[in-house]
Amino acid sequence: MATTLYSIPYSPWSMRARWALDHHRIPHRSREWVPLLTEPVLRARLLHRGPMSAPCLVSDGEVIVDSFAIARWAEQHGSGTPLMPEEYGRAVQTWEDLSQRMTAAGRELVTARLLGDPAALAENVPGSPTGILRPVGSAIGRLGATFIKRRYDLGQTSGAAQVGIIRAGLSAFADALRDRPYLLEGFSWADIAMACALNVVEPVDHPTVRLGERSRVAWSNPDLAIQFRPLLEWRDRIFAEHRDRR
Repeated sequence: MATTLYSIPYSPWSMRARWALDHHRIPHRSREWVPLLTEPVLRARLLHRGPMSAPCLVSDGEVIVDSFAIARWAEQHGSGTPLMPEEYGRAVQTWEDLSQRMTAAGRELVTARLLGDPAALAENVPGSPTGILRPVGSAIGRLGATFIKRRYDLGQTSGAAQVGIIRAGLSAFADALRDRPYLLEGFSWADIAMACALNVVEPVDHPTVRLGERSRVAWSNPDLAIQFRPLLEWRDRIFAEHRDRR
């Protein structure tokens, strides 16, 4: 089975999809999704007319978009312990929904910060030039960030409102987790979803997450990181124990 995952290395949604594929031991190739470029190329090659964004899994002509859909596909086609046990279906969906709200709010904050930091924009361009040619990379990065802003209709609410959404999610998360090792009875998609969502508070330090120095600043919310440090420590343990280093 020829399977390729197109993803953005630093995106929480892409992190989730890669984690699910690796957990279920599904062999696949990884290709970087480049805004404004990858989508039209794939559409032309696959004759695909439906929704398409990163992460995007292509397997024998089938196109699966959205990290949760990719995780469900991996659950059906791979091996390893289930991440979405049937008896916890409703609970998994609850944590998936919360993760999505938090990461969507984080995307709004991060996009605004990137657009204000040329160095961070350049870091997010694959093979971006350095030195005196760095402005070229910044300009390309700005095109990509502006595309994301328009595609997801960002900038319609204040940064304070987005921080409020994230803080409310973190508070609910902390109340539910307390001193438990996992959100459910054992390691599950709920843990992956929330562990990756925490990257809008402070990016994880892990080999599978490629993020430049200025980009790490754009993804960070220091006040939230201080307030919810135990959750970040939980996240780091989840990555250390359940995420391989590929």
